Amino acid sequence: MEQSPAAEKETPSAEWSDLESAFALFMKFLNVPDEPDDTNEPDESAVNVGWHVVFRMGTVARFYDMDLDEFKGYGAEHELPEDRMSEETSSLIKAKNQLIWEDQEKTEGDVGKALRIGFKLLVDDEYPHPGGGSDRLAYQLSKTTEDGLPLWMVVWTQRSLGCAKKAMITNLALSGSQMGAVILGGDLRRYDYIQPKVFAVIGPDLAVYRVPSAEPI
Repeated sequence: MEQSPAAEKETPSAEWSDLESAFALFMKFLNVPDEPDDTNEPDESAVNVGWHVVFRMGTVARFYDMDLDEFKGYGAEHELPEDRMSEETSSLIKAKNQLIWEDQEKTEGDVGKALRIGFKLLVDDEYPHPGGGSDRLAYQLSKTTEDGLPLWMVVWTQRSLGCAKKAMITNLALSGSQMGAVILGGDLRRYDYIQPKVFAVIGPDLAVYRVPSAEPI
């Protein structure tokens, strides 16, 4: 049965239980888009697919230019949707966000730079309020998983980074239907905005770095 975080109370502890499964399928898609890849090993002949910063709820910030601005820390530009949470919950989220950022911003090298760019892209694209600039489409990336759910990429058609060429923000979703993926992708994107936390960074060579350790796997 599909579960959506929207049914849960918005707290600082929400997690997406299908992230690992979705991430594995996404790596297979990036490695060999048109044919199955049972090894999930990076293809050395693959073209430059850019950097992908994957957040804990499956939001993906993709970009090619490492000269983009980096996130410097939380300020007034990161506005939480106060109508969707209590003042106490908002305070808890803000406090935990600061701790998460202080931990993840220490990531070094190009991986750290990519992480900080991904943070800024997500925060600057703002919270996608339902009904206001939140139109989106879902494209199927894989066949069904062992649980019978295919992987979808949710594209935001009305947002500044919805279909941009230089940088783009999409969402991964596991769902039995396109509409289910659209709904789930919206919920997951909103959670990632409320509490950004990077799960992994994928380099242009398809090497995967788990964060905060930023060691390749």
